[in-house]
Amino acid sequence: MGCSGSTSIEYYNKDFDFQTKTFSGTTARMIQHEYDHTEGILYLDYLKPLTRRLMESKLKKIAKGQIKTKYPIKFV
Repeated sequence: MGCSGSTSIEYYNKDFDFQTKTFSGTTARMIQHEYDHTEGILYLDYLKPLTRRLMESKLKKIAKGQIKTKYPIKFV
């Protein structure tokens, strides 16, 4: 998703009719977020290098289970 804040998707519906829909706002962000996962892209990949470096220590601690989160984490 670019700076426009919208994203378009093309697909075939259940009757195999070609469709195009454009989404904006939060819905566009959610669609882009999920699509990025299918491409192996994480939210962290979009961070500026400085921001990523500043967060690196905290992210490592979360990954090691040293910081409690409000959501479940699966450690691999």
